[in-house]
Amino acid sequence: MKNGNYKRTRPPRTNHPTATDRANTEQAAPIPYLDRGWSVVFVEPSDASMVVGEYRSPLAKTIADERFERLAWNA
Repeated sequence: MKNGNYKRTRPPRTNHPTATDRANTEQAAPIPYLDRGWSVVFVEPSDASMVVGEYRSPLAKTIADERFERLAWNA
């Protein structure tokens, strides 16, 4: 079936921001824990098993302790 008169039309522009527009503005949301005096520590998944779980070796314990102290001081 031929569509000779079919034209692709753009959807109408809207004024509300899209998800990508909201992501591109990079407005930092307030962290409620910091107002209450909490300290937030971000731990990578590979380090979380060493910091939270059991230590596999003394070297892993030392590395985990150093990384945890460094993260705590930088927070």
